[in-house]
Amino acid sequence: MAAKNDERLPIRWRGQQVGVLVGPRVDMFWLYGGWEPAAGPVTEEFLSAIEAGDELVVTVGDANPVHMVVAALDEGHIELKNQPSLNQ
Repeated sequence: MAAKNDERLPIRWRGQQVGVLVGPRVDMFWLYGGWEPAAGPVTEEFLSAIEAGDELVVTVGDANPVHMVVAALDEGHIELKNQPSLNQ
């Protein structure tokens, strides 16, 4: 049986937390897992921008934060793509 991944990484957009990545998994340049949105107007603006099709760059993590692009977001799931040029 696979070990349960209980890790929770904050996701920030424009310097403010918009949610949490739960049980993150890595696949090459992709990071994906469960999505728990934060409450508040910044999260509402973030979700509206995604619905509008905007390419959004978020910061993931606390200790060693990484900038990633939101590739997909639906109820309870998020996919993020690493673009090395964002982290130089």
